[in-house]
Amino acid sequence: MRTITREHTHTLEKIFQHPIAHNVEWRQVRTLLAAVGSLSEEHNGSLRVTINGETHTAHRPQGKDMDAQALIDLRHFFERVGMTPPGHHHKGEPGDSEAEPLKIGDRHRFVQGVAQLTAAQKDQFRARLEEQRNALQAEAADMQRQIADPEAIVDAVSNLGDDGNMLFAREEAMNEFARQEQALAKIERALERLAAGTYGYSEVSGQPIPIERLEALPSATTLVGEHVPE
Repeated sequence: MRTITREHTHTLEKIFQHPIAHNVEWRQVRTLLAAVGSLSEEHNGSLRVTINGETHTAHRPQGKDMDAQALIDLRHFFERVGMTPPGHHHKGEPGDSEAEPLKIGDRHRFVQGVAQLTAAQKDQFRARLEEQRNALQAEAADMQRQIADPEAIVDAVSNLGDDGNMLFAREEAMNEFARQEQALAKIERALERLAAGTYGYSEVSGQPIPIERLEALPSATTLVGEHVPE
């Protein structure tokens, strides 16, 4: 398991930058993905990363920098798994409350050799999780409306008109809704663990989760490389 550094956090912030940054290097993305998820490389040089059961393929650019669409896809993946920079507002919704960013320098306090989050840190993580939950609930509700309204699905895919395209668009919408529901379940699980006093510890091994991982992925309930039994 790798430690999440300031450089990793800086790369994540650049991925979420508006307007889109044009100086995010492939090597920086690779280093970030290796730190926060389970990473494998395909024969063509693309990277497959899995975080909390969600998998994304990042395609290697021709040059050293990521292109705009690849960054947008990566940003959407990070949003689905709840991995956003401190203070990030999903889609820039006006009026969203902003939790005070967690500082990289903050670490778990140790009491009798056991890592513990401070009350302030727990409040900050709770605020971020609730913000992510609200954004995902709104997206899921919108996706449900699209699934229930075939015309809305077709409109969402630029008026592709034949039956085959409609069926494909409906299937894609249902898959996206399922991903949103999975991400919501993970956020709810993390909130339950906050209420129970077990947040910040792996539900697989019981070991403390590094604060850097929680900062990058507040819904994390395991260490990198661990998997919750089905």
